Formats: sequence, structure tokens, C-alpha cells
Amino acid sequence: MLSVPLPPRGVLLAAGTTGVDLAIAHFLSNRLIQSLLCIFGVSVIVFALSWLTGDPVSLILPPDTPPEAADRFRQELGLDRPIYLQYLDFAWSALQGDFGRSLVQGDEAMRLVAERLPASLKLAAYTLLFSLLLGVPTGILAAVKRGTLYDQASRALAFIGQAVPNFYLGIILIMFVSVRWRWLPSMGNPNDVQGMILPAITLGVYLAAETMRMLRSSLLEVLGLQFVTTARGKGVAERGVIWKHALRNAGIPVITVLGLQISTLLGRSIVVEVVFAYPGMGQLAVNAVQSRDIFVVQAYVLVVSMIVLTSNLLVDVTYGLLDPRIRYG
Repeated sequence: MLSVPLPPRGVLLAAGTTGVDLAIAHFLSNRLIQSLLCIFGVSVIVFALSWLTGDPVSLILPPDTPPEAADRFRQELGLDRPIYLQYLDFAWSALQGDFGRSLVQGDEAMRLVAERLPASLKLAAYTLLFSLLLGVPTGILAAVKRGTLYDQASRALAFIGQAVPNFYLGIILIMFVSVRWRWLPSMGNPNDVQGMILPAITLGVYLAAETMRMLRSSLLEVLGLQFVTTARGKGVAERGVIWKHALRNAGIPVITVLGLQISTLLGRSIVVEVVFAYPGMGQLAVNAVQSRDIFVVQAYVLVVSMIVLTSNLLVDVTYGLLDPRIRYG
């Protein structure tokens, strides 16, 4: 029998590593192309906003402007050209971060949004921290103590947390925690930890309830699989079975929910920022919509779209880190 010499172990590892690297590169390139297509679609919608709200010139100039002056101003802005040429100008300016100046405040629209962006991201970080600290332990205990009074109570509270509107919960917290008990300030402040608590709780209750329900359901499914039974049969402690074996596999659907909820989180933060007078992008967007400040609205929509696309990409990459069985392809 002929024997074929095998390549050294290092060569096999290098080949396998190269294959994984190529798969990751292929995955990232596909996701990047999809993200660029999404950004293109969003830019078209954002550009259409300037026409759905009426003539942009009528928003910029005073109502008593003579028609000749309005036509001259429209020609200076290039609004008399074909619509596709106007979109190309808009897209090129947007790539450079130029969305024009605010019709109300006079500053650059992107600059106004960028100034509010850190406050909104800080609120989102506090909200995610609160939802994880509340939802993860509650979901684990509900799965471990399935069918007990604790399990039933936690599921009932999760149902209530998903049913109560954010604005109503925020008003209730202000009435009792701020006005009656005077424990925390009623206005949100990104520079004060106490000023972040009530907005983060109001915004994070729904996400914590969703995390708890998803983690409980996923953990119960994983605890019934064969490898968990094998680990218990080998004498592994119940705590080790949950934390080292079951929780890692059960966490993948939870991360999926968290990634998908980021867009919902940014949308819900608009209401919360208005209720608590929080100086974030949401309150800026509401004021811009009320005053028909279209350039600020365009900058806000594109910035939020970029954040959502980036978060979805990070969620996809995290899959492979949590479960080696998942391959990028």
C-alpha cells in the first residue's frame, strides 16, 4: 500500500486559517455592498422629503418675496434643473457631510445633529446597560425556575413592560419619583448620572422585557438538548451547565433581538427625549419637523440610518464569535 505523506500540521492550520479569513472577507464584502445599497435607498427617500413638504424655496424665503426674486433664488440653488441632477448634487454634498444650513438656527444641519449625537448615544448606552442588567438575570432565573411563582410573575411583568407606552411610563415616573418623592430630577441631563436614570429606565423597560422573554424561551430550548444532558451526566455542576454550555448558545437569539431593537430604540428615544427635555437628536428632530427645517431632518435620518446599518453588521459578525459552528458565507 502506498503511503502519501501528510503536510505538516502548521500548513494545515495555515490553510484552514486562510479559508476562514477568505470567508470572513467575503461575508464582510457582501454586507458592505448591502449596506451601500440601503444607504442609496435612504438617500433617495431623504431627498424626496424636500419635495414632499412643498417647494423648498418657499420654506427658505419670506412669504412676501416677489416671484422674480424667488425664481432668481431657485436658479442660484439649482432647483430649476432636472430632478436627477439635483439628486446628484444632494448625494455629492451628503458624502462631504454638507446638508445645507438650518432654516431656523442658521447653523450647518450636520453640525447641529453631530452636537446632539453624543447625548443620544449615551442615552442608548445607559438603556442597553439597564435592559441587560434587568433582562438577563430575570430571563435566566425564569428558565431555571420554570413553572414556579417567580416564573409566572416575571412573565407577567414582562408583558406589562411591553404593553405600557414609553410616554405614559415617563410621565408616571416624573409624577412620583421626581415631583412627589423628589428622588431624581425630572429633566434628562447627559452630564449627570442622576439625570440619565429616569430616561434610561423609561426607554429600557420594553427592551428589558423583550430580552427576558427571548432569553427564557431560548434557554429552555437549549437546556433540553443532548449536549446539556451529557454535561450533566458527566457531573458538571448546574451552574457550570448554564453559564459554560447553555447560555452561550442561548445568547444568539438575544443578540439578534438586541440588534434589531436598536432601530426601535432610536425611534422610541424621540418620545423619551421630548418627555424628559433631553438634549439629544430626537428632540432636535421633533423641533425640526415642527418648524419644517427640512435640512436638519435630512441629516438626522441619514445619521440614524448609518447607526442602524453599523449595528446590524456588528450583530452579524458577533454570531461567529459566539458559535463557532456558524460560518461566514
